[in-house]
Formats: sequence, structure tokens, C-alpha cells
Amino acid sequence: MKTIDEFIKEIEGSDTLLKELEAIEDMDAAAAFLKKYDCGGTAEEFGKALKALNEGEISDDAAESAAGGWIIDPKNTRDSFLRGKNQVL
Repeated sequence: MKTIDEFIKEIEGSDTLLKELEAIEDMDAAAAFLKKYDCGGTAEEFGKALKALNEGEISDDAAESAAGGWIIDPKNTRDSFLRGKNQVL
């Protein structure tokens, strides 16, 4: 059984699945779509995942697997940062 994230990736790579997704008009149709393609999530979870994807958010699974870190700008030193915050050194 696929996770919602796995299924969304599959949908993104398939014109057929994208067309089926576009035809979904209600939660019952969404639930049937998920069941048809052996996705273990609920229609509500699927809707939230799609909404987050459309809003530029990423899933928790994707966030956990992403590499992170800071980019350090040598022009933004501690002193200039603190001065910008109106603090006295």
C-alpha cells in the first residue's frame, strides 16, 4: 500500500492520473481514487497534502529527508546584525 507522498509523486509523473485527479469533485470520489490506486491515506489527508503542495509547503517526510543548514554571509557579521537590531555593543 502506498503512502500519500508516494502516490502524489506517482501522480505527478502520469498524465492519466493527473486527468483523473482533475475530475474529482468530492470526498467520496477522492476516497475511491485513493482506493483504486492502493493508497493508504484518507481523502482528508490527501486533500491536505495536495493543498500544501499547491501552497509550496512540503510534507513532514520530505522535510525530514532534506539536507539543511545555514548559509553564512561574511558581510552579515554578529556586530552588524546586532547594530541592525538597535542593540549597543
